[in-house]
Amino acid sequence: MVDLPGITRVPVGDQPKDIYEQVSGMIMEYIKPEESIILNVLPASVDFTTCESICMSRLVDSSGERTLAVVTKCDISPDGLLQKVIANDVNIGLGYTCVRNRINDETYDEARVQEAQLFETHPLLSKIDSSMVGIPVLANKLVQIQSQIISKCLPDIVKKINERLNASISDLNKLPVTLKSVPDAMVAFMQIVSSLKETLQRILIRGELDQYEDDNQMHCNARLVEMLDEFSIELNTSIKFSEDFLVEEMKVLEEANGIRLPTFLPHSVFLCLLQRKVNTISNMPVSFVDKVWSYLETVCVRVLTDRCDNYPQLLPSMRKATLHVMREKKVQFEKKVAEMIEMEKITDYTCDPEFTASYNKLMGYRSTLSSSLTGSYLTTTVEGYGDINIWHLRGVAANTRDQAFDLKMRMTAYWKIVLKRLVDWVALQLRKTVVQPKNDTTKTDENGGEVIHPTFPPLGSSFNDKIRPILDAVDKLRRMNVTQEGIPLPTIVVVGDQSTGKSSVLESLAGISLPRGQEICTRVPLIMRLQHHQDDVPEYVLEYKDEKVKIDGEHGISEAIDKATIEVAGNCKGVKNVPLTLVVKKRNVPDLTMVDLPGITRVPVGDQPKDIYEQVSCMLSCV
Repeated sequence: MVDLPGITRVPVGDQPKDIYEQVSGMIMEYIKPEESIILNVLPASVDFTTCESICMSRLVDSSGERTLAVVTKCDISPDGLLQKVIANDVNIGLGYTCVRNRINDETYDEARVQEAQLFETHPLLSKIDSSMVGIPVLANKLVQIQSQIISKCLPDIVKKINERLNASISDLNKLPVTLKSVPDAMVAFMQIVSSLKETLQRILIRGELDQYEDDNQMHCNARLVEMLDEFSIELNTSIKFSEDFLVEEMKVLEEANGIRLPTFLPHSVFLCLLQRKVNTISNMPVSFVDKVWSYLETVCVRVLTDRCDNYPQLLPSMRKATLHVMREKKVQFEKKVAEMIEMEKITDYTCDPEFTASYNKLMGYRSTLSSSLTGSYLTTTVEGYGDINIWHLRGVAANTRDQAFDLKMRMTAYWKIVLKRLVDWVALQLRKTVVQPKNDTTKTDENGGEVIHPTFPPLGSSFNDKIRPILDAVDKLRRMNVTQEGIPLPTIVVVGDQSTGKSSVLESLAGISLPRGQEICTRVPLIMRLQHHQDDVPEYVLEYKDEKVKIDGEHGISEAIDKATIEVAGNCKGVKNVPLTLVVKKRNVPDLTMVDLPGITRVPVGDQPKDIYEQVSCMLSCV
């Protein structure tokens, strides 16, 4: 049973002004569920129809099937009680039970005896049916009701619990998997890479829509074809031929003039014009590569993010690696595009018969041009140029004009081949780049199995640059003894029993050798300051008593610490709370400051002081 606060409308003393609202809200929260049985406790002296608790019950249980009533103080107000409980004006579905509560110092047994006598001998109360009076009757009734409600609700409760359990298990399975070791991470990494490659092959190579059917942006083949079509249109509309027909060609011919037959057309003239035209469009393939690679990077990162859903801790590194591979591919592709553009500038060649056919067709307009000039026409029509102004050509020598016309028509016919070849080559090279996989960093053993050689970064390397200024500041404060002024500093304190391997842990982190022995080795606090060092030659400095001792080589560390310990704590085996500071500047160590304290020992050994345990404990508590 759940006992709730009694309903009160008027705050008393220091009760909050909204005490009624607070209690009412609490009661409604408990009685609203269908699984709750509402036990109304009513004094015999009140009108049941106006009772506040009954009104609340009827709000959530209008039929009364979840409500029963207990009538108290029957001995004080027995008049009319029989009629109240029989009439049931407030629709109490589970019935009434009249009781007499314990008075003053009565024991519970005495109270039950008095209750039985009351309902048996009282002239009015004895008329109430025995199944409706007494605490024992109430107890039996509550047990029965409880059994019924449990039997009724338990299947639904079990169902809801199973639904919640299944939902929780599903959510749990979606949570990131804890990677506890490098091999675990490598297994997850290889699984993600395999899934990533398979998905990219489906959407980039085989053109399958996979799970991205409703996302047009991920329909890669269609989007790449659109980009190629746009690239082709851009190339073909990029060259704006001069309105002064044949003027550019005549200028080039004039500058290329030499001592030779007048009708001879030098090859260098055509190459000069070709190089000019290629230069005008040389930035377009590069822009196309930027556009395509931006799209491919978006696709790859999207697929990678979906595949790393359960391993968010791997996503940043894998995303960085993926983009790195993509950019390597892009650089290679841009290099090939630049080479292709240079090849087009170097020579003019095609085996495409369309060039000859187009050139011959265009040259057929030369007679039309000559006739127009003879007939004093202002314009003439040439295929590919439309109506052109020819008035400026009237004073030009026929030989020069014919050479310029031949040069222009030759370039017009060949330029179509160049642009088409450029688009075809880019499309084929793009397809080859997408299909051809990046060489794996894994190697195969003699049996054909994959052998993975992961590279391990320096310990703590990802935080070195960020944490070092903070550690320097903390170390400076520690040297100033601000802890003696009651200012605590963040400290990693290495504690443990004697000979548990505390110093060995520090040795592993620092990659150095510390004093060892069968008895107590660390007799004073040793503050070890590790600093990641770029130089190949490590540096070791021991600081104590305002002295700085530079240690030559790792082999001298233990000796220097032993010597300093004796100076600070004496030759005995006792401890002293005067710290030594060992600064280790070395490659591949984390930026880290730790304090190694004497090992805890309970029994003095040899000439150790009798209170060695108390001394060490005091030192630990101080730090």
